[in-house]
Amino acid sequence: MIRAYLIDLSTGKVITTEPITHSDEKGRMLLVTDEPSAHGHFKSDTYNNETATLVSPEASGSLLVTDMIVSSRKKVGGIVTVQFTDGVNTVPIVDLAADDPIQIAHTFKGRVRGWKDAFVQVIISDAFNTTVYIGYLQLPPEVTLGFAAWDAER
Repeated sequence: MIRAYLIDLSTGKVITTEPITHSDEKGRMLLVTDEPSAHGHFKSDTYNNETATLVSPEASGSLLVTDMIVSSRKKVGGIVTVQFTDGVNTVPIVDLAADDPIQIAHTFKGRVRGWKDAFVQVIISDAFNTTVYIGYLQLPPEVTLGFAAWDAER
């Protein structure tokens, strides 16, 4: 048996592995994950004919949206809007007509993030129940852009 270790050169610490069993053979595996899987959060709520804040960033930070699920019953003429806004600037994430029941689920693979102090707002334009789920990360102020810089990057 040869023992091998993966060492983080910046700290000198051994990066650990997890025990596994495959086809009755025991071994060890280095596990790799992404930040949303390790540190993501989610929030969901049901709305009816209202405008509401679903998720807000921590002070002077921003949000990175990882997932979105929207479901509703049919309501001819009903509109569901999910958007980023800071109260001054607004950028829609999705506008959905409820002329038929809404059933969407989307995992974002890009950098769907907001700008400094932008929150996720839900607007339901008529009297019908809509449930919105958002998966997200809180981004700290040091990696957060103001609206003008954010807008220039997209």
